[in-house]
Amino acid sequence: MNSGGPLQASATHGVRAVQELQRALCSGVDERLPRAILGVRLSESDDDRDIKEALRQLILHTTVLNPFNDTSEFRFGDVNELYRLSREADCTDHVVEVLNYLRLYQALAELIRPLIADTNEVWFGHRALSNAVDEFIGAVESLDDFDQTLMSTLLVLGKLHGLRDRAEARRMFVRSKPGLDAYIGVFMGELGARTYLDRSALERNEVLIAERRASLADSWCRYGQICPADTRFLVLMSCDRRFFEIYFPYWLSVAEYLRPFGFAFHFIVTEPPKNASRLVNDAVGLRSALGRFRGYPTSGFSRNISFSSVGAPVWCPRPRTFSACARFLYAREVMEQVELPVFVQDMDFHLARDPRPWFGSLPTDKICLTSSRVAISIDPWQKFRGGAYGFPVLAEALTAATWLEDYLLYGLGEEHSWFLDQNALGFLYERVEGEGLAANLLFSLDDLRPLLRPSAESATHPLWEERHDHQRS
Repeated sequence: MNSGGPLQASATHGVRAVQELQRALCSGVDERLPRAILGVRLSESDDDRDIKEALRQLILHTTVLNPFNDTSEFRFGDVNELYRLSREADCTDHVVEVLNYLRLYQALAELIRPLIADTNEVWFGHRALSNAVDEFIGAVESLDDFDQTLMSTLLVLGKLHGLRDRAEARRMFVRSKPGLDAYIGVFMGELGARTYLDRSALERNEVLIAERRASLADSWCRYGQICPADTRFLVLMSCDRRFFEIYFPYWLSVAEYLRPFGFAFHFIVTEPPKNASRLVNDAVGLRSALGRFRGYPTSGFSRNISFSSVGAPVWCPRPRTFSACARFLYAREVMEQVELPVFVQDMDFHLARDPRPWFGSLPTDKICLTSSRVAISIDPWQKFRGGAYGFPVLAEALTAATWLEDYLLYGLGEEHSWFLDQNALGFLYERVEGEGLAANLLFSLDDLRPLLRPSAESATHPLWEERHDHQRS
């Protein structure tokens, strides 16, 4: 199993105990687990925050990042016995929840691996998994000392119901919220449970959603024409000041090199008007300076780049989430203005190869989604990645886009809203499929896998972001 590297060293006995347990869990050897974690106690000290981070890493690298396949066997030794002892020893609740989470995943892994071993199905809605939900739930509930009141139990049950029934999964996740809030430093990867919505929740809040949509439409400020007349491929990205300062200079060069092939790039800067105006003016100045430096006619250099801005609304407590979601919120309006398919992409990607064959193979009459194969996770918010999304000029797509926007507009009001865009894309897929439109309207970008996606995350980007923050502080 992949341990994800050693945990950060700490002087506390609690951190060492968690590290010792992670090493044993990741060894792949089915043997008695170390008992030192039973002595871990938590308060509010700095050292205890280190323990919580160690527990978070333990969960992340032994479950969330490990696919259900033959190379990750979830052989957690006697984790059921360790969980029982933790309850008898009156351990801190964080330890009890973590051990329960581990044993539930182990029970599921033994059932899921054989079902997905030979599948080539692209979409997450794997029929064999959906059909076996009752068996999965039965296996979990038959474990010794099963406790449905634990937050970790409710989370796992919610994920299982999410394979088949969004409304029931939503009920489980709502019940888990108080516990999730209490253990948020440990179960960070489960924050998607807070924004896992069903259709009834959106329908009950139609008025609120309509008000938010109108306020954002009025707040959107455009700076000139969105794309030149000869554009074939329009790439849409949204970012806050931080990402714009870090990654715009890279895309400035990319845009010029791809301009002769019909590529255009539009950036939505999610800052208040005054800040956004300064950033856009500086970006235009940088464009002119770079054109002069490279000997290009400055009147034409990277003129396939355009800008707009919108500030995070007062009803959205997490500007960072709004920045990630703005591209989806405005993709429909951009498409209507330019009457071209729009490709939505993360800004912190880089081109690894010639993008023309890949973009040329994108269907112009389907919504394109990046789907995660079922072997990766049962987490609903890991079904569809938000890093790539293609939106066509199509009446049915316009309707579907409003479903996606409704989800985002409501979910952005949550205090903890990370994973919202992934959840919204999952909702879009399920609703389109429920309406019987999936075959004609949806396209999995996995079908272009032989061409290899031309853009990807860079391992060095965290260094740029860390250095940028250090320089500004």
